[in-house]
Amino acid sequence: MITGNDELILPKMINGCEGVISVVANAYPKLFSDIIRLGLDKKYDEGNQLFRQLIDSIDYLFEEGNPVGVKTLIEVLFPNISSEVRLPLVKGSEELKAKLTAEYEKMKVSV
Repeated sequence: MITGNDELILPKMINGCEGVISVVANAYPKLFSDIIRLGLDKKYDEGNQLFRQLIDSIDYLFEEGNPVGVKTLIEVLFPNISSEVRLPLVKGSEELKAKLTAEYEKMKVSV
């Protein structure tokens, strides 16, 4: 069993889930991978401690829809990669970019 909900991965793993189709992992691959490994090893408390670092980011990544948020964050992390999206979607707002930038700087994680 897998889930497509980043915010529910650890509760789902407690109930037998073995993986996730993730949006957040595209922005924070190492951190999310560490969380998944801890969950698979049934180290839920440790995984949850890491996961708490992502809570605000998850909200921001979906604030203007998917994939707009994650593309905006990827542009923050890698300025040479464009956050352009195809119509009918539109590029993330400057407000969203500022929130994602501030959250990334607060988290102090490597990507």
